[in-house]
Amino acid sequence: MTKRRFISGFCWIAGCCTALWYYFDDVFLGLTAFGVNASLYAIYLLLFIKPYRENNSDILKPSLLLITLQLLVFFIATGVFWYWEFPFARLLGAVMVFFGLLVLQVLEQIAFLKSVEKSQE
Repeated sequence: MTKRRFISGFCWIAGCCTALWYYFDDVFLGLTAFGVNASLYAIYLLLFIKPYRENNSDILKPSLLLITLQLLVFFIATGVFWYWEFPFARLLGAVMVFFGLLVLQVLEQIAFLKSVEKSQE
């Protein structure tokens, strides 16, 4: 597994958040999307760095934990937005970036499992 895969997630976040900021002309929309998604991607990196380094093909438990933690962080962000009465459009922008980030994470995991299968043969 190359380190470029991990960098692609941060590039996706930075690119999408910049596009949101530019298109909607709202700095806080881009910052909100960046903050939420950067923290979710950091959780992903913390959970998957060990299986990637060990070439361990058993990633079911970390992936379930990852989904749970990412949803928990997102629900906490939703609660903060609701409590402080922030505009939900900012959170909607973060959700759009997050769905793309999930696709990248799934592609990274598939590529990782294929590389582990090749190395075991």
